[in-house]
Amino acid sequence: MLEKPMRFADIEVVAFDYGGTISGNQIDHRLGEKPVDPGAAGALRELHRMGKRLVLASNTLPGEPRWPALADAGLDSLFAGAALSYWLGVRKPDPRFYRVVSAIADCSADRMMFVGDRLDYDVAAPLDSGAGAAALVRPGGLRPGELLPDGAVVIGHVRELPTLLARQATP
Repeated sequence: MLEKPMRFADIEVVAFDYGGTISGNQIDHRLGEKPVDPGAAGALRELHRMGKRLVLASNTLPGEPRWPALADAGLDSLFAGAALSYWLGVRKPDPRFYRVVSAIADCSADRMMFVGDRLDYDVAAPLDSGAGAAALVRPGGLRPGELLPDGAVVIGHVRELPTLLARQATP
């Protein structure tokens, strides 16, 4: 018996990478890290209004707490939690990282979408770990020789996510 394909509208939790996905490009020295991109901030607010739970899922180094940037953008209260690799002691693409994200989100992996700018860490590895979907944020699309795994889409910017997740996929 064939399983029913995942519909993007069935996603309950969206787990976001930070750098290159929802952040700007330049470090804000007041914050000590890159601020949240305003276009991404609008999309995060819309996803929250749609009832999607948001989780931060980021490889980090010491001194990259991410939370000051979320608070500065007025987004910290929208996130159900954060999986920050430095504090967890496990990094993407380790399968344990994605299990921790699922636990933080209090959601089975198959009802989650991972969103990030790296095909290996943010798309392929989460899908291999059981995620229901993944989105690669890359304005230029796939690079030569890259293959998009089943269950993944390419978007040019995070602001495209609310429309994508509101759309009912055809069976």
